[in-house]
Amino acid sequence: MFCQGANGGRRRADLGGRGGCDIMRRVDDDTPEEAHVADCKNHEKNMARCNCTYEPCSRKGICCECLAYHQRAGELPACYFPAAVERTYDRSIAAFIRAQKR
Repeated sequence: MFCQGANGGRRRADLGGRGGCDIMRRVDDDTPEEAHVADCKNHEKNMARCNCTYEPCSRKGICCECLAYHQRAGELPACYFPAAVERTYDRSIAAFIRAQKR
């Protein structure tokens, strides 16, 4: 059993004997990529409040993967932005600060 992060990196799923992967999702080597949605117990609830309008996004409703992805890029996810700013797809910290000053 391995844990796979949003960036595709894998490591052994040994987290102090808890058997979980925390932010990273548990996968076997032959697990299809789409299986991670089924692993998220909050996916339906997350989808109800996800305001991301980027349609090809594979991380919608999987907040831990979304946060990890945007953190690596030095960005914030869509849920931090008002709708008008979110639609620009500018997820930068500077865009967040500008939106907060409005």
